[in-house]
Amino acid sequence: MSGYEDAYPHHLSGGMRQRAGIARALTAEPEVLLMDEPFGAVDHLTRIRLQQDLLRIRARTGGTVVFVTHDVGEAVFLADRVLLLAAGPGRVVRTFDVDLPRPRERGSLPLLQEESRIYRALSESDGRAEPVGG
Repeated sequence: MSGYEDAYPHHLSGGMRQRAGIARALTAEPEVLLMDEPFGAVDHLTRIRLQQDLLRIRARTGGTVVFVTHDVGEAVFLADRVLLLAAGPGRVVRTFDVDLPRPRERGSLPLLQEESRIYRALSESDGRAEPVGG
């Protein structure tokens, strides 16, 4: 974000605003970072860059991130564990451990197999559950 140090928030792109929000949250050095659909309002390429940024930050800090998303691919790419939550009330329907080495390669067969396993569980729940990565 070099060159934007004095910019007002309305002059920043969606991705820059998301980075600034994450930076603000990290200044408190939390043991657990809660993120609810943080990349939902950005374009696909920015979303990929923000996911990579998040993985680098997590690797450096060693903190725990609870990441809420409706995107199964995003959950599998980012998470060590994916929880399917009931649409209402919020209860865990099923838990998936994502035991894949890092760094993970988008589109790789093991990643796609994990996604498929979760999609099957979603279809079995009649769409009443949604993924949460953590």
